[in-house]
Amino acid sequence: MLLQGRTIGDDVVRQWQNPGDILSLLLLLSPGIIQRAFAQLVGGPIAPVAFSFGWVAYSINALLSVFGDGGLMPISDISALVINANGHQRTNLAWVIGRLLRDFEYRADSQGNEQPHAGKTSGSVLPFVSTKGAIGTAVYGFRPQGPGHEKASREALRVTVFEVDPTRPPGRPIRDWIDYLSFAAIFVQMGVAAIPWALSMNYMPFVVTLSGAALTLLTSAVPQWGMEKFSSYRTGSWTVSITRGNGSRHVMLILGKDHGCPSGLDLEMMAARSNSAAPPPLTPVCMTVLAALSMMLLITVAGLREDTWYLLAVGTLGMVQNLVAAGAKRSSSALGIHLRHVNTITDSSVSSVLRKTEQQYPRVGVSLLPVFFPGGMRVPAGEKSFWDEARGDHGSIYEA
Repeated sequence: MLLQGRTIGDDVVRQWQNPGDILSLLLLLSPGIIQRAFAQLVGGPIAPVAFSFGWVAYSINALLSVFGDGGLMPISDISALVINANGHQRTNLAWVIGRLLRDFEYRADSQGNEQPHAGKTSGSVLPFVSTKGAIGTAVYGFRPQGPGHEKASREALRVTVFEVDPTRPPGRPIRDWIDYLSFAAIFVQMGVAAIPWALSMNYMPFVVTLSGAALTLLTSAVPQWGMEKFSSYRTGSWTVSITRGNGSRHVMLILGKDHGCPSGLDLEMMAARSNSAAPPPLTPVCMTVLAALSMMLLITVAGLREDTWYLLAVGTLGMVQNLVAAGAKRSSSALGIHLRHVNTITDSSVSSVLRKTEQQYPRVGVSLLPVFFPGGMRVPAGEKSFWDEARGDHGSIYEA
């Protein structure tokens, strides 16, 4: 079939040789992944988020968000509770705390050595484990492996106790493998975009890639990212427990001022995002300029007709980097919360774990009772006096 001297086959071949039109469309897709990549990597002077498909849509969404609720950071994608030693519960909204719990659970489950949960257990009490972590090291696997260390019985609940590392400034993430991999991805993008410049003196793919990388790095340098990501005082927090709630097998217990740990971030304030002030006046200006430059980049890409496969490769590489960064498991220090492992409390029954926790950290075990026993706990006669003394002002813990 002829169309003004061309066949449909000619048009298809031409499109596959230089798919320029699709590039401009791809820049408008899936902005959510880019926002999550920023949320994972921001916190320093710049964040190595690679230029990728969806960038223009993200820049417009970020602009709308700044002029709307004033925020750049997404809320937590992990459901969690933050509970202080007085029993006050907060539903976590902070991205960092949600990822802190998610990544801790992943490492604890993958490095633990308990027996499978299927079948009945002997009901024996697990030995108490106390291991002091090295300074600045995020410790997640707490049970020794190898000959001489038998597997433990089923864990009904694990309370892992941490203290804040006072040697590291709170709210300043350390660089890890995902940061270095992201920087490497940006340099590889530049190398790919330079190929047509070297082969046929077509420098436009390189100019577009360089411009996109500059836009992402400038966006990550907006000061509001760090202010919003760690929106709390740096004078320490009260002791808090972080857990997904009833049915979860993990509790992160982070010791605070009431247990002699006066440094760190105020995790309760972070969880509620109650210290998120209005964006600085410079933020709307910066995001407006960056969105306008992104639109100019979109128009430029739409006009490209040669060597567009190189830009497709650049965008694909950037998309892979965004996906990896958005979902990567990271240490607590890479998230900006510097912790040291103190000990782990575990047992084959939830009530026994909470009793051990209460014995070592007064009021903490009682504060978790409404979470894991919302209808009240059936207390053996021999433990009634212990819980009567421990509950203090928390009210009754017994079943109605």
